[in-house]
Amino acid sequence: MQVCRADEGNATTFTCPYHAWTYRSSGDLLNVPNLEDAYFGDLDRSQLGLTPVA
Repeated sequence: MQVCRADEGNATTFTCPYHAWTYRSSGDLLNVPNLEDAYFGDLDRSQLGLTPVA
């Protein structure tokens, strides 16, 4: 299963094309657009990182 559109590169961040959430290459959640309006500022970013699959 390919989870990245490119076979190689050096991107430091990844952005979800659906939600526009941005993650560091380490998997940590970096940015959530409209955090205050959409989620009332009540998100714990440390709990919402990407899960390693390998």
